[in-house]
Amino acid sequence: MESKIAFYPSIITLGGVLFTFVMFYAESFQISAYVVDIIPQLEIKDSDTAQTLLSTIIGGLISLMVFSFSMVMVVLNQASSNFSPRLLPGLISNKNHQYVLGIYLATIIYCILIFISVESGEKENMLPIFSILVAIIFTVWCLGLFIYFIHSISQSIQVNNIVRTIYTTACNRLSILLDDKEPNPVQHNNISWHHFTTESVGYYAGINKRSFSRIFKDKEDVQLYVTVYKGQFVKPGVEVFKTNVTLTEAEQKEFTSCLTFTDGEIVEENYALAFKQLTEIAVKAMSPGINDPGTAILCIDYLSLLLRLRMRLTDDPLLEKCGNHMLYNEVVSFKNILSVMLLELRRYCTEDTALVIKLIHMLQYLMQQPKACPSYHETIKTELAILKADALNNITSENDRNTVRALFTN
Repeated sequence: MESKIAFYPSIITLGGVLFTFVMFYAESFQISAYVVDIIPQLEIKDSDTAQTLLSTIIGGLISLMVFSFSMVMVVLNQASSNFSPRLLPGLISNKNHQYVLGIYLATIIYCILIFISVESGEKENMLPIFSILVAIIFTVWCLGLFIYFIHSISQSIQVNNIVRTIYTTACNRLSILLDDKEPNPVQHNNISWHHFTTESVGYYAGINKRSFSRIFKDKEDVQLYVTVYKGQFVKPGVEVFKTNVTLTEAEQKEFTSCLTFTDGEIVEENYALAFKQLTEIAVKAMSPGINDPGTAILCIDYLSLLLRLRMRLTDDPLLEKCGNHMLYNEVVSFKNILSVMLLELRRYCTEDTALVIKLIHMLQYLMQQPKACPSYHETIKTELAILKADALNNITSENDRNTVRALFTN
């Protein structure tokens, strides 16, 4: 629910409604008369003036909100067309924009309820002057948020900021995994496993560890191995997990409900998605309609930094302790990440000598980085050989071909 665009606006709007009733309660203690005594300039002479002011605020805020979030639709359409549709969930889930929408809605609801409380022909000393003053303050706040929103939305569509955000999010996730890294106390390959499938469909997003511990609280030393990695699309009948203990049909069904499947992927939980997104942005930038090698080079630079971090992790399953139980989570291998990434980049970028040189430099840079597994360097050497063959086949200029050959001889 928290990831839905309406979650925070709904909470803030509800808070606005509750605040309105607090203001009604405060008005019952003649707080408006007290405010007018201190600041006589705030006095409103009649109810028609108050209603006109509130109706103007309501109409203006509604127009402001419609204009603001029509811009969001334009931004989402532009991001989808110029970069990648995979970026849309991240842009939609921007919490700062959700907060702005919630404050707009809360202010509008507050002003409407205050407007209803002002009856035509009301006596001067009965007008909710303090509540109207608060409505004016909220309106000025909304105008300030509108300026912030214009700045934020203009920044969010810039490709440099998009790429940097993707990199930072994935880097944070990889750093957490590196900090939590610990050797497996049990050799999972030596365990006699019982295999289980699921009828669920979607992208695997994780497991509810609390429910896992609750289901197996009466069993000792349970070893659970989730055989799909985060972000992998699961089909009905595919093996999803295995355990070292037998499960009844009821236990299997209950545990399967603890597995989370979604319609999309989130970089915060699945760093591998960052490689997909940055690769797709680079490939889209090299399409004939956009033809932006600078963006592709920018993506390759950040991909090299992410790959450097990924090389510090092994391909072994991630181990998590849930009480007395052990939970193994399958991970997407370094070879898979690098191969899929370069497969797309080679197809669309090997005709551009500058990008080929950039890819060669990236792989040569990775060859010099520390590795968690000896096979990583072998994988990089294989990809270098494939890149060389594709580049020499696609580059037509002999001078450029000689430049590429020289990079491999150095």
